[in-house]
Amino acid sequence: MPSVILVIGLSHVHAPQVPAVAAGLNIAGFNGGIALGSLLGGASLEAMGLTGTAWVGAIAVGLGIVWMLWQMRKASAYRVELSG
Repeated sequence: MPSVILVIGLSHVHAPQVPAVAAGLNIAGFNGGIALGSLLGGASLEAMGLTGTAWVGAIAVGLGIVWMLWQMRKASAYRVELSG
């Protein structure tokens, strides 16, 4: 499911009066990610050369996977707590 649909669906549940704000924050998050990626890529290119960008990218992917797994575990614990 596309993330925009998920975010707007969640906004209808948690804050039904402001779905446009949720959509705007979702877009702002993507733009922030693009800016942060460009900043990290440029800084690593300047500091470590072309091969450094691969290492920085690999570290960023690793951190992203760890973050995703942590969020999935937190969400499943929340679902168990609600049903239990």
